[in-house]
Amino acid sequence: VDLDACERRYLLVGGIDGSVRAYDTEAANRAGASGTASGTASGAAATSEEIGHTYATSCVRWLPSDTGMFFSGSYDKTVKCWDANSLRSACDVELPTKCRTLALSDAATTHSLVAIGSDDNVVRLWDPASNAIAHTLSGHRGSVHAIEWLRSNEHALATGGAEGDVRLWDIRSAGAYMILDRHNTQPSARVDAIKDAMYAGASTSGTIEAGPKPASRKMADSSARGRDERDDASRSRLFPAGDGYSSIPAPAHDGQVSGLRTTPCGMFIVSTGADGRIRRWDLSNGLNTYTPYDSAGAAPTASACQIAITADGERLYVPCTDTRVRVYRTHTGTLDAELKGHLDDVVACAYKDGGDAKLFTCGKDANVLVWAP
Repeated sequence: VDLDACERRYLLVGGIDGSVRAYDTEAANRAGASGTASGTASGAAATSEEIGHTYATSCVRWLPSDTGMFFSGSYDKTVKCWDANSLRSACDVELPTKCRTLALSDAATTHSLVAIGSDDNVVRLWDPASNAIAHTLSGHRGSVHAIEWLRSNEHALATGGAEGDVRLWDIRSAGAYMILDRHNTQPSARVDAIKDAMYAGASTSGTIEAGPKPASRKMADSSARGRDERDDASRSRLFPAGDGYSSIPAPAHDGQVSGLRTTPCGMFIVSTGADGRIRRWDLSNGLNTYTPYDSAGAAPTASACQIAITADGERLYVPCTDTRVRVYRTHTGTLDAELKGHLDDVVACAYKDGGDAKLFTCGKDANVLVWAP
């Protein structure tokens, strides 16, 4: 699911039948409907539906700056750009494997790239304006299930793979500048230097400048062995022994990374994994903050977990495997509430702030629920 960033009104929902539905979340309010209790599906009306894919729709995203365009990815190995007014595909890109996730940057002013994660371990940066793949990021050893652009820099990207790694990239370079280590308790001077170099190289003239060089530039070697060598070199470079890290860091999660979400302040990123863990990371130095999120006997959804954070950054909404959505205090991990209403695993959350605050949740039971305070 995705709520548009302009009006915070139109909700996109992708379906297992390949459909993309758009809901007007203010339709019931304009009709004079009253507020409803938590757990009831109301306050939204379907405005349109387009069967745009031949297999399940895996992800949907609005263009951040305009409600006239949105994107959808599917297991049919395509990502499509849609005109929201005509409901026609403006352009599309074909992938070699299933599309797992896609993301667009809210902070971007010099590019309109769509980051795409798929089953072939590669992150692709698609430029809809030219309908071409502008860049690829290689390093994950499993399919890419989670992508999040960072708020602090329009060229910074976080990705999560099936192997458990969370990698931070400067898209102007070929290699990751940081790999998050769940055992990391001390900041590394080497990592800070790499990070500072990246931000110091940020372009102010509207052109994309080269970022720091990756660990290895042997891009000609596309074999599995070459990728493994580059990966090992990157890990030892980013986390040198004797500098607060072991030479090879532990993955962010034991198993697939299922979700990523940055806090509104841009200082932290929250990750969820198939290991049932929720972790909060300090993006300034890569530290695991060890925030003690209380799972209360239920784990975040393992396959896909679209988490939501309120605009003030205080509350975190996590879809879980026991048909519930858990509400946490973002910075302390305290469990505030459990939302019960779905009949199967919950997979996605989207939060609408303001005077008409609502939470939208989507589950494997094919229901979209609207929760009111």
